[in-house]
Amino acid sequence: MGSNKDYWLDRIEEQKNSRLAALLGVTEGELEQIAYEIDGDYSNDGLLYGYVVRFGDDNDPSIMAKIDGLTSGSYVCLSQWDLEDPEKDELERKAEVVSNVLYSYS
Repeated sequence: MGSNKDYWLDRIEEQKNSRLAALLGVTEGELEQIAYEIDGDYSNDGLLYGYVVRFGDDNDPSIMAKIDGLTSGSYVCLSQWDLEDPEKDELERKAEVVSNVLYSYS
């Protein structure tokens, strides 16, 4: 019964990857080929300043050379708004509605 919810969650993930690829200046396919982690950059009081995208050492150098804003060859800093996506909120709402409807019929 979770297939509709899974569909919406997959769409959210696809949009997140598309947005990140655009911010980094690479294609979605290239983004899928490299290893990275996204960490929040927080103040001591827990205030979010932005995000740091850290890349693995073994990534394809030809893809890494395309990344906009690459610092020291290993990370990119993004503002706290760069990863926000109003469509994601709408997709999450739809996924929750589908989940609630399916749950009410079970």
